[in-house]
Amino acid sequence: MLEILFKAADEYNLGELCKLAGDNILAKLSHEKVIPFLFRTAHQFEMLRDPVVEYVATRCGAYISSESCQQEYLDHPKRAEIFLEMFRRLF
Repeated sequence: MLEILFKAADEYNLGELCKLAGDNILAKLSHEKVIPFLFRTAHQFEMLRDPVVEYVATRCGAYISSESCQQEYLDHPKRAEIFLEMFRRLF
């Protein structure tokens, strides 16, 4: 729900609501949901992308290096860009 609220607030230039929703999203990140969220939404918004990539790089390094993770997002149009950013922060 927060993700939908964040996108709507961004679309309608509701800066304060966008920041509030973004802050709540970032506060509720979890290992299980962070990578799908990164590929689904966070990569599109700098406000979310940088802290989410940092979270992944510092807490999920072994998983993002795995073949299963890379295979899961093989067809994503921004796959190379997103993985490159994660690996830059990881190493």
